[in-house]
Amino acid sequence: MKKMLFSKILLLPVIVLLLSYCSKPTGPDVPEQVFQAPHRAHIDGYSFELEANLNRDFMTACPPGGRPMSAFITVQEIQSQPITRTLRVDMIWVINGNEAWHSSLNDYEGNRDSTRIQAFTGGGPKWETGIRVTVVVRLVDEDSNYYLLRASDQLIRRSC
Repeated sequence: MKKMLFSKILLLPVIVLLLSYCSKPTGPDVPEQVFQAPHRAHIDGYSFELEANLNRDFMTACPPGGRPMSAFITVQEIQSQPITRTLRVDMIWVINGNEAWHSSLNDYEGNRDSTRIQAFTGGGPKWETGIRVTVVVRLVDEDSNYYLLRASDQLIRRSC
């Protein structure tokens, strides 16, 4: 009886540790659909892929510990077909293991052309640089239909 109780006590931390590695970040900020977002979105005959540039600024004028993460994303039509300007990117989720951050995105009209949509946001978490995360964005069309798009294994870079 003592041996069985001792085995269960030893097994409990192992189970908790395994569950923590397998769990997804949850909460009202991360809808379940985000975890099933495709790497390629097909919308009205177009095919889109996501490129993400994540950065933390550590230049001399920055506060101690650097600035929070910023994200500059590009949604590219992969066959270089001209796309409608009514498609926009409005939300981003960045997933780092069991942590997640989300933000609204601002269109970057200055660099938009007929085959891509760019957007940016700042004020993200102060996660370590050099780590790899998953980025998911939400696209919205002129009829308010939503589409998700994912880029896995994205590096958080450091500017010095």
